[in-house]
Amino acid sequence: YNLFWIGLENSGVQSSVNPISCPAGFQMVPANKSELVALGFHRFRCININTLNTFDNLIKRDQQAGMQSGAVLWSSPPIYRYNGCQGFSVGGYHLRDGCIPRDDAMDDFEDYINLMASRYNGSKYGKLSHFIVWNENASADWFDYSPVLARDDMSSAAIERRIDKYADMLKRTHSALKRHQQAALMYVSIDQIIELGEVPTHYGNRKLIDGIWARLGVNYSWSLAVHPYGEVDRPAPAVRYTFN
Repeated sequence: YNLFWIGLENSGVQSSVNPISCPAGFQMVPANKSELVALGFHRFRCININTLNTFDNLIKRDQQAGMQSGAVLWSSPPIYRYNGCQGFSVGGYHLRDGCIPRDDAMDDFEDYINLMASRYNGSKYGKLSHFIVWNENASADWFDYSPVLARDDMSSAAIERRIDKYADMLKRTHSALKRHQQAALMYVSIDQIIELGEVPTHYGNRKLIDGIWARLGVNYSWSLAVHPYGEVDRPAPAVRYTFN
């Protein structure tokens, strides 16, 4: 599933260290201060009841059928993005789903993962077994750190800063999983482009994977979720990883 953060937290109400009032159609999560401490949340927030019910039913159904569920966890709500995040145009739409959370909203990102890890831990609402963190992260379109970094800034310093940011997201995901999950896997999402230079806003997955390895190594449990694209019977260019 694409389990969009923006689909869960789209009331426009800012999170708070104190309990908050949520508009109709939303519920406060966690439910009280005791639950906040017990489940490891940083703040209270308003969560869309309909979205939550939809995924409760889907993931519970999967578990009942003996299936494993996985989710791509991404797409920040506007209240946690940088106001000047550029986004990009594709297929006739201007998308900002790749806009990553602000540096001062990383506790909110961790709470989003913590909600998914605690709710879908194999008990009442089924289990999420595969946590894919953000989307095609060597791309500055899909991992959009603007306006902090211009999307076409492929300098070494900019690349290292992007990898630092993503590594922090992975570490926070890992912390949430350790609190609530058994036998769940965390994934780095990558596309098919291996090297820097083929696309102006892409620094290549080799550099991303090397960077994550340098920062996480074997101190964290992580794997790769690859989007190969391409035709099975069409040979791959040297700089791409395709189904072929």
